[in-house]
Amino acid sequence: NHILRDMCPTATRSLASTGLIGHQLVSDFNKRAYRIDLFLRPFFTFAQYMAFRTIQTFTGLLISGSSTLQFMDHTVYAGSDLDLYVHYHSIRCVHDWLISIGYQFILPSMYSSLDAMFQDFIVVEGIPLQSGPRMYIGSGILGVLKYVNGQNKKIDIIATLFTPLHAILGFHSTCVMNVISYAHAILLYPRATFVDRVAYHTSSSKRHDIDAIAKYAARGWTMISRQEALSRPEFQTGRRIGDKYCWVIPL
Repeated sequence: NHILRDMCPTATRSLASTGLIGHQLVSDFNKRAYRIDLFLRPFFTFAQYMAFRTIQTFTGLLISGSSTLQFMDHTVYAGSDLDLYVHYHSIRCVHDWLISIGYQFILPSMYSSLDAMFQDFIVVEGIPLQSGPRMYIGSGILGVLKYVNGQNKKIDIIATLFTPLHAILGFHSTCVMNVISYAHAILLYPRATFVDRVAYHTSSSKRHDIDAIAKYAARGWTMISRQEALSRPEFQTGRRIGDKYCWVIPL
């Protein structure tokens, strides 16, 4: 366990490809080391966890952001929220379920009610009816709903205009372009993220993105230029989810 835990994703994948024994060793280790039920235990009881996984199946909800990074990297960022990305059509379903298990919704001061906030999520033919400063313009994100429970555990629901994956692929840097679905955990840039500890940041100049990039730089990632990124095979065009550069862990 200790040896495999200290190996990078590319090394464990190489070990798994050596033959039946290597494949079985890595498969058994992954089942022990990447237990999504343990990862979500601070936020949900076991019964709630089972219900949450069902909700993921039916809504296409993805866990992403720093949450997935912590799961993959076996680390904990103090005070970190659980980030849930879901298409705006399914927001009410996830919201109602969180309320039913004891989470409280934190209404932003700019809104008079939850229904008023949901008006920002009304979309006709793919175009938001309201596109004021509350929207993350250009990112495919309509807004963020925040929740907290009695143990001060915090969950963010990020409402996406298109698919959750579309929004995640628009993140500020590649080190957080990772997802946990109902069936798999997927890293898009495992070598850069966990072996070389580098990330390519987008050209976004929004204050929110600048702050986020600085946060991950402080956590140990070096931001590289577009020229350097394009010199690496995993940053070339033509990539797809689950290709040979991805690290995919069945859950």
